[in-house]
Amino acid sequence: MLSFQSTQFFALGQNHLNGPSVASAISGKPAVRQVYLVAPATPQPTPQLILHSVSVILSPQPFSPTDPSVPCTEHPPLSSALSRLPRSLQSIYALSSQLAKDAENVRTIVDKVQLELEKSASDIAKTLVHTAREQGLAGRGLSWLEQIERAWSWWKARIDVLSLMLSPLARSIRHSHPEIKSIRDLAQTTFHQLVFLNQSLQATSLASLTLWIEQDRQAGPLDSRALVASLTPLHFLIHPTIYALTQAHYQSLHNKLFQASVPVLDFLTQTFRSVHSESTLYQILSLSQEQASELERVVLDEMIGQNGIAEQTVERCLAEWIIIRPFEVILDEKDAAGTGTVRWGEGQVEEEGLEILSSLTRKVGKESTLRTAIGKWVALMVAELIKDASKDSTTITTLLTARALLERLVSQSLAIRVPSCPSPLNPTENPIRTEEQAVLLERDKSLADSVRSGFERGLQTRGARGAELIAKAMDNLLRSRSTSSDELEKDLDDLLDLVRSVRDKDVFKAFYVNALAKRLLLGKSASDDAELGMISRLKKELGEDFITGDGMLADLNLSTELMKSYRIKHDPVDDSDLSVAVLSSANWPTYPAVTEAWKAFVLPSFLAHPLESFKQFYTQSHQSRLLDYRYQLFSMTLKASFPSGTKELNVSLFQGLVLLAFNQVDITPDGHSKLSWEEIMEKTGIEEPELSRTLQSLACGRVRVLTKHPTGKDVLRTDSFTFNEKFTHPRVKIKINQVQQNQTVEEDVQTENRVMHDRSHLLDAAIVRIMKSKKVCTWVELTNLCVDAVRNKFPPEPKAIKHQIESLLEREYLARDDDDPMRVLRYLA
Repeated sequence: MLSFQSTQFFALGQNHLNGPSVASAISGKPAVRQVYLVAPATPQPTPQLILHSVSVILSPQPFSPTDPSVPCTEHPPLSSALSRLPRSLQSIYALSSQLAKDAENVRTIVDKVQLELEKSASDIAKTLVHTAREQGLAGRGLSWLEQIERAWSWWKARIDVLSLMLSPLARSIRHSHPEIKSIRDLAQTTFHQLVFLNQSLQATSLASLTLWIEQDRQAGPLDSRALVASLTPLHFLIHPTIYALTQAHYQSLHNKLFQASVPVLDFLTQTFRSVHSESTLYQILSLSQEQASELERVVLDEMIGQNGIAEQTVERCLAEWIIIRPFEVILDEKDAAGTGTVRWGEGQVEEEGLEILSSLTRKVGKESTLRTAIGKWVALMVAELIKDASKDSTTITTLLTARALLERLVSQSLAIRVPSCPSPLNPTENPIRTEEQAVLLERDKSLADSVRSGFERGLQTRGARGAELIAKAMDNLLRSRSTSSDELEKDLDDLLDLVRSVRDKDVFKAFYVNALAKRLLLGKSASDDAELGMISRLKKELGEDFITGDGMLADLNLSTELMKSYRIKHDPVDDSDLSVAVLSSANWPTYPAVTEAWKAFVLPSFLAHPLESFKQFYTQSHQSRLLDYRYQLFSMTLKASFPSGTKELNVSLFQGLVLLAFNQVDITPDGHSKLSWEEIMEKTGIEEPELSRTLQSLACGRVRVLTKHPTGKDVLRTDSFTFNEKFTHPRVKIKINQVQQNQTVEEDVQTENRVMHDRSHLLDAAIVRIMKSKKVCTWVELTNLCVDAVRNKFPPEPKAIKHQIESLLEREYLARDDDDPMRVLRYLA
């Protein structure tokens, strides 16, 4: 007995048929089964059964049974042909396997199958020719292409069945006739020759494709693009004429737009959209990459090339599109990823539009124009974002959002797609790189450099204010205790990126060091590890001698050990809990002795005695050092009795002295302890402006333990104050915000003046080092070398360099050359 495994057939058939096999669908039986055929009952295999089956499958019934002269426009479904087969597909496949053993019969069968294919394809061609004649010009365009597509789909569905059913014959004939690859290739070649190459049909097909292309270009991408893309064998008809069609269309579009006086900017926008749409159209029409590139050049030539507007206008319009049109970064309308969009004028140009712009500028050879324009736009955008001083509190957040947007534009929208190459903003090692990839990557780096340069120029529009704001934002971040360590690290990295774009790094250093000192002294740091990590990163970024934060931390650690030694040798004085931090003047900012100018300022005895005791202890251990107290940095804790209960108030020294002054006041008839501004100054010795600032924090802040008369936000010398008997607070321990925690306006001015003073010394040192090395140098060369020497700390002005050179000439560090006194300088040893 012979056994046939039907599963083998189904495994072959599933590559061509959707769902279960045809045989299974017709019989309604399970797909996996074994069929046993009794050999003696099986007739001798003959090719007639195979050929009859092929004829049934390919029978399109092209003519109406009632009127043989009228072709049918509808072809019967595949299931109708399969139901009329003399045997099941399994049986026909088995018969084909037996016949494949006889090579002579195989060639005869394949030749007759080819005749059946030619007959069926000819019938389809006749049907289409009749339809074309009947419909005439009205039937051209998409309607005709749909008829061709239906005929082509009908043919392919039947070829799938034939190629499966006759696959044993095809495998057998390939050995003796290599020119015949498969039944599928034979069928497709037949349909192509008799239908697609039919002289009576080509004119209609070409006219329909031409009409469809024109409609697609005029109305935008049509929904029928997928249908046209499926007619791949028909695309060859349009290839010889596509160049002339494209040139004529865009020449007409160019003339139409200019005759309508369309603004040049909108004209370029239309060009960008056309190039993008054409690139997709060329893929649909099966054009090669070389042909598509040539056609894109045709579009560019007709619209903005030699046959279009002048090159200078292209450059101006590209620049205007990026620079002159109004814009804003939308910060309050972010997506889920926290990103923003760029708004241009009345509409929005998304990143895809910028990608088209980048692609077009490369195609017309204007990459340098794009880089310059992008750099100018970035500078204008950053300058616009930071120009309003009233929004300084949110400026850094705005800049970080803008920077994230720019990085995305460079890495995605404006970048050149380079496979296996790193992003220019985040380069990584990639040793395997072709020469072409290296060139493209270098172009991306140039664009990224333009963006960075524009960002730096924009920050510089407010001078050193940008550096100051970044330092203060970093201070606020390092004070926050509600941020997780991972979020804190990410936010600090973002701020460090902004520091790299700042030119006045010495200003950043001054404000950062001042803020760091106050965080450490007042115990406001969110994390010591975060402080150490930030100091380490700043040293790596700005230089080892740029940040002295580790010296501050070392001083505080030594002070802790020093206080332990003091408490061992001395008992607490007056039950006070004294804690002193000894600061080295070299490691900390300069804190002026503000109380030296106050004539009547005297510490109460309960504070003065412990401080004097510690001073004696310190001088005995460090006889060569001088210890001087800075009272503006002192803090203390007071116990205050209110009708609502006893509270512990953590205040500054000056705040505490003001509150203690109310203990010495007689109660007025109305039951209040009242003091005027002048009386408070007399009792405490604190003078203006410190006294007004202290009273404001106690009477006008969130925690109001004093009441001001009359009420108001500002403190005047005519005001009076009373102890707030109605004060309530849910907590027992209360922290009253100290004005000294943050930089005051006066301290900001002092910091800026100190930076300017330090710059003169840095310039002096740089000039002397250069002249000591060169001995003789021209004025211009010395200026350039001096700029290079200090540019990593601040951008020196030529005027400042000239002033310092003249100062060194007066102090006889330098001298003018005798032979050329106006141009050459000499170093005096």
